[in-house]
Amino acid sequence: MPHAVRWFRILSLWMLWALVMASPSRVAANAAPPEAAGGGNPGPETGTPVRMVRERVEITLTKDGRRASVEGVYVMQNTGSQEERLQVLYPLSLFFMQCEEEEIRNLRVWVNDIPAKVQRIQGEPRGEYCDQPTFWAAFPVAFPPGAEVTLRVQYEQKTWGFSPYLVLTYLLETGAGWYGTIGEAEILVHLPYPATSETVVLSEDFWGYGRGTTPGARLEESTVRWVFRDLEPTQDDNIFLLFMEPQAWQEIQRRRQEVKQRPNDGEAWGFLGLAIKKALLLPGPGYPMRFQDQGAQALLQEGLQAYARAVTLKPQDADWHYGYGQLLALAASETQDPAQRAAYLEQAVREFQQALALKPEHEKTLTFLNEMGWLLEGWIQREGDTFRFPGLTATPTFPPVATATPSPEPTLASPTVPYTTPTTAGHLVLATPSLAPTDIPASPTMPTASEPAGGASPSSMLSLGILVLLLGCCILVTVVAGGIFLFRRIVRTR
Repeated sequence: MPHAVRWFRILSLWMLWALVMASPSRVAANAAPPEAAGGGNPGPETGTPVRMVRERVEITLTKDGRRASVEGVYVMQNTGSQEERLQVLYPLSLFFMQCEEEEIRNLRVWVNDIPAKVQRIQGEPRGEYCDQPTFWAAFPVAFPPGAEVTLRVQYEQKTWGFSPYLVLTYLLETGAGWYGTIGEAEILVHLPYPATSETVVLSEDFWGYGRGTTPGARLEESTVRWVFRDLEPTQDDNIFLLFMEPQAWQEIQRRRQEVKQRPNDGEAWGFLGLAIKKALLLPGPGYPMRFQDQGAQALLQEGLQAYARAVTLKPQDADWHYGYGQLLALAASETQDPAQRAAYLEQAVREFQQALALKPEHEKTLTFLNEMGWLLEGWIQREGDTFRFPGLTATPTFPPVATATPSPEPTLASPTVPYTTPTTAGHLVLATPSLAPTDIPASPTMPTASEPAGGASPSSMLSLGILVLLLGCCILVTVVAGGIFLFRRIVRTR
């Protein structure tokens, strides 16, 4: 083999390997993923006078929220004058926004309490953007004229989503093939914790998921309930339940209990703020937040109050100042109220300033300021590797920590966090004790708080730059080698 050809192939293979190694192992959650389970109303194979008179579907989530068991009961009635013998279809696979699927498991079917023989059949592709076939469970049913026939199904399915929020789906649209409307439909989802505005996202759209919880949901103890009457189901009526991952909710509950037991422990308050912040943050570039719905606003305020208590009780802990500042800054990026936004940003900058005063090389603070500096424009100014804070009206000084006495701890039911609302400028001022730089010990002992990292470090950005440079060199060498090879071939032909 000529040397030029050999080198051309070697370099091509090396470039392909480099591209594979350079591809990200985790995809940012800036587009909705596919729903990961099928299941929904049964439908007829062809047109029919049989109507779905009523249905009741009960869905029970597992303790971790990752799977669910489903039981559906459907009462059918033949409105015609002759017996109808139909092949009834039940959806096994479901596609949503992307061409991927996951079938339901352990499907069992009964017709008038008699087990039905079910076969798996292949259907048409989902749509023009997906050429993968759909799959259905098919079983024969005879519908005598005027009589009611009861279909009952049981199966298991997965939920899907990005931690800390998961999604459960159930298709109503597959019942559109029956005659007329669905007389009455009741869908119940049993959660492994109380169904509240905190745990269930009652919003019609949600960042990264394409949509939020289907409207009309009622929260009853630990159950989410929908009731429809005379429904002509379409895709918009499909059940879509967006809920907090049980693990995140359990962590918040555990931290709430700790602050009740140790009301003057700054660490306990800080970890409560951290648990709430983790429950509000969504994966993706720019730290998107759950923000708009009522439950999110209640959690946000509780998280801010918890962080305010943490930095009051532990003013020398740079980690809690950073965590408080991050939550304030991200809340500012979501709010549409100019006055509230300015208040959040001012207090956030004060917390970042205090974190760096306590620990000038505080990595999480520096990383966040580097990544989200656009959000704090006018409030911070970078000078080399350091930051100045010209946007603050004044830098307050506070007495040394040794003379500070923590105020009595408020309860979560009626918090009395030190917030004051001045009559000037309409800004929310959080009276959080701080330290002047001259009061900082030379080598303060900092407890480690498990604050989430602010994002990619400068070293990771440098590695990415080196990788891009190597890929560019590889492409250049490949082009040159290919040119040499072609030139030799031309010379030989001549």
